[in-house]
Amino acid sequence: MVEREYITPTNGIKIKWGRPTDLKELYRQMKIWLEDNGFAQEATLEKKYVEMIKPSGKDIFILWEAGKDVSDYFSYKIIIQFLLVAANEIEVQEGALKRKLMRGTLEVDIIAYVEYGKNWENLGALNKIYKKLIAKSRLEDYSKDLYDKVYKFQKFIKDFIGLTA
Repeated sequence: MVEREYITPTNGIKIKWGRPTDLKELYRQMKIWLEDNGFAQEATLEKKYVEMIKPSGKDIFILWEAGKDVSDYFSYKIIIQFLLVAANEIEVQEGALKRKLMRGTLEVDIIAYVEYGKNWENLGALNKIYKKLIAKSRLEDYSKDLYDKVYKFQKFIKDFIGLTA
């Protein structure tokens, strides 16, 4: 049986932002961070994209699923949900440059967990022995490692959008 050890709350850590944002660049930078840290490949990252046009602007929902195997027994999983509500494109003058930004409410939820026991389900007693003797301390180590990575990712996002709190 595959089990999960959440290192974030099960509903995720949230970043909420209500100022104009270069959403395309944020999206690109987040994707690059995940790829550089071995969590994703561009072709398999995005699982869902829904866009609804409303009188108040666009509502956009994006779901990413990222992860990587760290051993035959353990793997890291990160789920990222973007929700942009009442988004409208605006032009902002920055010096001599005009930039197109999205104005609306942006919420990014990051859910992360260590998954373990995959591919070991059929080994019965060997799986139980490994789980009791070795896996517990490794799970702690992997959980700490993923925790550090996820909160660095959260800081990266906050720094990009200019959120200081």
